[in-house]
Amino acid sequence: MLSLYFSALGQFFISLGAQILLWRAIRRADGVVPGQIMWLFLLFLAGPIVHFLFAPDLSRLILALGLGCVYIMSFPAAAAKSPTLLIIDLLDRHGALSKSELEKYLNADVSMVEDRLRDLKADGLVDTRAEKFRPSATGRLIGYVFWYYRRVLGLPLGEG
Repeated sequence: MLSLYFSALGQFFISLGAQILLWRAIRRADGVVPGQIMWLFLLFLAGPIVHFLFAPDLSRLILALGLGCVYIMSFPAAAAKSPTLLIIDLLDRHGALSKSELEKYLNADVSMVEDRLRDLKADGLVDTRAEKFRPSATGRLIGYVFWYYRRVLGLPLGEG
């Protein structure tokens, strides 16, 4: 049983190491990794499936896929600029700041919408043929998956 955990964790850490190396190799100057979602799915979901084809162990596969899914779901939150972490970083770098000073720094440093749109465009999840943004077919599909997942968890859209 312990070997099952080590095997699944090993698969996860191999995928994580490959992701780190890949991100460093293909990240553009603006910080965007083209096809970021595709790479996450390939490394963390297809990787364990391919491994399963050579060493069939259903329990290990289920555990490795579970770890991969958890990582994929949490990666955007870790990769995105979190206002909370930005505030902590600002306070660490500049010392005590008033609310108005924090707002000044955050408005000057951060464009959450611009950052998110840049990532969505790079991943092909929004259609940019017109002046207004619309989800692409892939973006809509992924949105439905997250929408359903949030409903299963009992969370309203945009919270949690």
